[in-house]
Amino acid sequence: MLTPCCDANIRTLRIRGPADAQDRVSRNLQQASWPETGADEIVFVRQIHVTGSADRIAPALLDQVRRHLHHDGDPGNIMRFASEQDMLAALLSDLAAGVAAQRWYWRRWSRLFGMPPGQAIGSLLADNLTHLNALTQRLHGRQQLARVWQALDDRSAEQLIAELCWKNGYRLDSRATAPRSRADVRLAPQVLARWRPALQTLTPDSPRFQLSALLMAQESAPLMLIQSATATVSAIAKRLGDTTGNGPVPSPVSAAQSTAAPPPGPRPATESTPQSARHGAAAKPSASAYKPAAPGESCNRALDNRRPSRSDAPTISIQALPASGGTAQSPAPDSENPRPHPLHRVAIRAPDDQQTGGGAEPEFYTGQGGALYLLNFLNRPGLQAIMADYREALPSGWIWLYRVAQLLDLNEQDPLTSFLAMQLGLDDREDLAALPALPERPRIEALAQDWYGASGLWQPSLLALPARVRYSASHLDMHLEMSHTRLEVRLAGLDLNPGWLPWLGRVVQFHFGQRSDHR
Repeated sequence: MLTPCCDANIRTLRIRGPADAQDRVSRNLQQASWPETGADEIVFVRQIHVTGSADRIAPALLDQVRRHLHHDGDPGNIMRFASEQDMLAALLSDLAAGVAAQRWYWRRWSRLFGMPPGQAIGSLLADNLTHLNALTQRLHGRQQLARVWQALDDRSAEQLIAELCWKNGYRLDSRATAPRSRADVRLAPQVLARWRPALQTLTPDSPRFQLSALLMAQESAPLMLIQSATATVSAIAKRLGDTTGNGPVPSPVSAAQSTAAPPPGPRPATESTPQSARHGAAAKPSASAYKPAAPGESCNRALDNRRPSRSDAPTISIQALPASGGTAQSPAPDSENPRPHPLHRVAIRAPDDQQTGGGAEPEFYTGQGGALYLLNFLNRPGLQAIMADYREALPSGWIWLYRVAQLLDLNEQDPLTSFLAMQLGLDDREDLAALPALPERPRIEALAQDWYGASGLWQPSLLALPARVRYSASHLDMHLEMSHTRLEVRLAGLDLNPGWLPWLGRVVQFHFGQRSDHR
């Protein structure tokens, strides 16, 4: 993975002078306090040249770096990116355009330059699976998603489907045997607007089309995707097919099964050559040329650690939220798709993709940052079992977080509640009151007391934590001051980085040591 943005990574260091002076300069540079970039910014500096005595080289070099960071705008020697996701989106755009090898700042990824563009894009995406939704959001903001998705070859798309299934435990079965859900997921207009141009020329049986549906499910309905993968992906793919006018939608298992464990050697041309020829995809690499990051296990492998659902009734229905923020019309009830309870409809709204094309992620400030510590509580096996049992009533991880935080008197006027409402597609945080009640409340409170009662943590003071929260379609980062760390919270494991939470569809990280107040 990438070097953290607060570190300095020197690719080539040449020191000319007496051997003892070279050693002294090298030690001074290793011990130096390098200037920091702003926030999550990543800055590439092509070359810096300094001369002087052995004791002055390091300070002079740091001064040069500082000047380049804050004043140099020469694109021939410096390149800035607002974040890692912004940088990766730019690299994907250049790979699709075939110009990445011409950019001096992409030398670290030179291994990709000899690959066909579609394979190079697939390899980079496979290295950053947890960033995929945010990257598509960034690419759309740059108006490059359609170009990148057309350049991605079908074989790489199939590999990505298989790796996502393996990494996250998604079980894609035939539609006849897949577990199904009563929940009715409505897609936010921003998400549909992001994908519609990229899918206009793809047929629903294209692996790239199916990969898009899987990514939309991961972003918009992650908890349902874990429990009812095929039904969720099929419903979203159908919605995409209806929106783009691309015809009937096959079961997503067709793409997943064909790629879960790819055989070595070239694949028969009949599997994908006609599709690639129609849409101008790059020539397909052999399986030996592209190795998946995860073991090639089948997407149909049994999930032994998943508890069965208490319901196996109707198929998921997908709708689009109106851009105006009003309520979309529910489909007419029929024998195959009865109308669900209105509170079972869940929508995840993303920030406007056009606003995240090249800048920093959206952020807000909260005084209830400790509510996000409850994600570690919800991620424990005992709570995961309850969430699996009641996925029909509470089909979104955001609802569980809100209802559990209410057990500790969550401040309903805090900006965090507005954020939760936005993630649930609600127009106002007052609408949160109409969400389903928390099931198994006594059992959940008993677990909380067993785990945190002895240390006195399970009380409203746990939530009282000033923090700055940044978010994207794939990540949630909470920034806190080091002075707000608490030993008892650390011993309880509540402030540890949750990392990738499949049931939330986000990578969640806690960052200590940075100012969290308004500046």
